[in-house]
Amino acid sequence: MPCSCSRMNPSNRARLAASHTKRGSTWSFAITLGTDPETGKRKQITRSGFKTKKEAESTCAEMITKYETGEVVISKKQTLASYLEFWLENHAK
Repeated sequence: MPCSCSRMNPSNRARLAASHTKRGSTWSFAITLGTDPETGKRKQITRSGFKTKKEAESTCAEMITKYETGEVVISKKQTLASYLEFWLENHAK
């Protein structure tokens, strides 16, 4: 069942569905972003290691918001060098 952090993506009207799972003593979530038009494979964002379901839901909602605003970009062609350059410019102080 989709959680409260699932919502419609206004840019392409695709539904961003999220699910939460308890694995052992920690929680994880997976956000389904749709399918890759080139490969036909499902695109997902997954994170794990949360102590509570509420913590996983909160982080899930933040991740969806970041994806919708363009802060999180899923690109299979990004090189490590380009990611590190981006990270140094935007996050390293």
